[in-house]
Amino acid sequence: MILESLRKMQAPPRTARASLAQGSGFAAQAILCAVILRGVYEWSGAEGVGWAIVSAVLCLMPDLKQSWSMASVRVVANVIGATVGFLVGARYGLHFWPMMGAMAVVALVCPLLRLDQGVRTACVSVIIVMTTHLDVSGGSLPSVVATTSRERLIAVIAGCGLSMLVQGAFHLLRGVVRHPAVLPGKVLPREVVSDHHDG
Repeated sequence: MILESLRKMQAPPRTARASLAQGSGFAAQAILCAVILRGVYEWSGAEGVGWAIVSAVLCLMPDLKQSWSMASVRVVANVIGATVGFLVGARYGLHFWPMMGAMAVVALVCPLLRLDQGVRTACVSVIIVMTTHLDVSGGSLPSVVATTSRERLIAVIAGCGLSMLVQGAFHLLRGVVRHPAVLPGKVLPREVVSDHHDG
């Protein structure tokens, strides 16, 4: 019974090469997003780079074929979640029950907007915006570094936006690699033409 349940949880069967390609592609996108965000935040001196990286990774899709459909849903849902969290936090404070209420609102709004696949990450965005980051430094008393809700809202939007740009770049690169430009007079094999039209 346990093995059967695990089989249902697994992704569809694929070759080891395809699995490694998918994993390396996701890792490359995540690392690129993190490096870019870290550089931008260090240059600007802004706070909240960790939340921006978390938001970017949440929006990334392992399978590039799904990048524009699923990732766009996640990005919109995340921005909705972050905005709701920011507005609720500004009105009722950054406390436990307002955060629960904001997640409930997001869980209702996303399906109404047909963003069902983004509900989970949208709720995570609510938590990101409505929680504080504690940094305990060396010494007798801990020092608290709290990024504001506005900074966390910006971090979520920055992370989501960058993830879409990176995925778009990878999507275009994948298309160029799979379907290089055809020189005049050169005929593509039938299977390549068929695959190009299907994509």
